Amino acid sequence: MVDRVIACLAVDVRELIDHVPPLGQELGLGCRAPAADMGPLLNLALSSHGRCNRPTAARLTPRLPQPTPLALGADEAMSLPCTFPQDPLLSPSPLPPHCMQDSLSLHVRQVGRHTLGGLWGEGMRSCVIYAACVGRVASFATAAAVIPTQTIIAGHRALLVGPMRTDVPSRPPLVLLGGTAQWLDSWQGHLTALAQSRRVLLYETRGQGGAFAAADAAQADVTNCSLPHHAEDFASVLRASGLAAAGECDVCAFSFGGRVAMAAAALADISPARIRRLVVTGVAADRGTSGRLALRSWRASLSAGDLRGFVWRLILDTHSPRYLAAQETNVPKWVDAVVAANSLAGLRGIVEMTHTEVPTDPTHPLAMARSLAQKGSVDRGLLLVGEEDTLSPSSAARELADAAGWEFRSIAGAAHAVPIEQAVIWRRAVLEFLDRSE
Repeated sequence: MVDRVIACLAVDVRELIDHVPPLGQELGLGCRAPAADMGPLLNLALSSHGRCNRPTAARLTPRLPQPTPLALGADEAMSLPCTFPQDPLLSPSPLPPHCMQDSLSLHVRQVGRHTLGGLWGEGMRSCVIYAACVGRVASFATAAAVIPTQTIIAGHRALLVGPMRTDVPSRPPLVLLGGTAQWLDSWQGHLTALAQSRRVLLYETRGQGGAFAAADAAQADVTNCSLPHHAEDFASVLRASGLAAAGECDVCAFSFGGRVAMAAAALADISPARIRRLVVTGVAADRGTSGRLALRSWRASLSAGDLRGFVWRLILDTHSPRYLAAQETNVPKWVDAVVAANSLAGLRGIVEMTHTEVPTDPTHPLAMARSLAQKGSVDRGLLLVGEEDTLSPSSAARELADAAGWEFRSIAGAAHAVPIEQAVIWRRAVLEFLDRSE
């Protein structure tokens, strides 16, 4: 009988239940429990709301055998969004809550005799499922997320990670660009899956992560936050990172980052590299009435010096009502984290200088899409949008994709923040597109 399960929420338990291999042979210390027995137990742990318990890794780790690799696709290695509040007692470096790396948080929940929790490995965040059978521990699945090393590239805070595997063909490097108020930590939950077979570069643009940027860094200079300047920054970072030497690269960008990526492809000289495939999420040919009014409210808050008010508005505008209802108690923590990571000047620079409503402006998304189609600057493109997005309406996003000659997909169950609200579906769509052979 399985009397305890210790699991990290970084593994998508729903996928685990469907795909984990049977345990019909002795593993480590002798677990013979069939995988089918684990599904209901994990479901029970995830759906219950017990009080936090605190087993220590030091007490448990010596009893653990070598883990057995989890039979999931690489894109499913990191997937479950934040379900429970973080327990800082378990994490040596608590993670900001309004980040996609919530899926890396370590939690422990006591559910009767069953415990849901997480263990840390030396030098990595271990995303491990363990089953203890009649007092003995056997590992039946594991996925590990190596903590990437932060660096400075061309005056921008950046992370370089991957490829994580050497047993699969290497793919072109990938550059990640986040949304307006995101910073490096915001993408930690996606990095491991995206970097399985490729080198991944994530960097903070000019104006992002202002609370962490050195005062004399290019990233902190927000006197010119225009899209053409961001495009030049992209080229500088790409060359300084060494990825441009690969000859071609892929780009995956969200919201504001998507407009930066389009500007880099349309306006900048990124030689010797070229963009092979570009995935843009949450950008449209027209932002619509709700989007225009939201932008006015953001500008008003930032002009008044109200960073916290801006962040509140930003979060409410980018998430669906369903997601906000499920995360209502966490929203104030998200606000605190975004405020702590950013600066008023940086976010004001982005919001004031990177938006235009004039379709003939060269930096308008529609103008950039037409330019990309005409120049052939991108081999292939994919535009993703949430069905409930009020900042980039689905019909206007499809118009943008058509103008660029790109593929288009609308994702159900999400508003603007698709990579957060539908993390697994979003990442599958991204990887399937990037890894497609034709």
